[in-house]
Amino acid sequence: MQRENYFQKVLHISILCFKPEKCSNCDGQEQLEILPGDENIAVVNKDGRFDLKSAKFFCSYCKLVTKASIIDYICSGY
Repeated sequence: MQRENYFQKVLHISILCFKPEKCSNCDGQEQLEILPGDENIAVVNKDGRFDLKSAKFFCSYCKLVTKASIIDYICSGY
């Protein structure tokens, strides 16, 4: 019996979320990136269930990381 080695690739995809217009720390505009957060979120809609990661915003200028709030998700249509 031959044993096959395989690797499972896990992708951490954040929930789609509108990012703030500017960083709350340095007021830098166009400096924010959306990254996958630490929390697991299940999104259920007419197309099925999607297990995603929460969103966080990273300012490439001052390096501040901010978790997306419930208001961010609601304003993004969830």
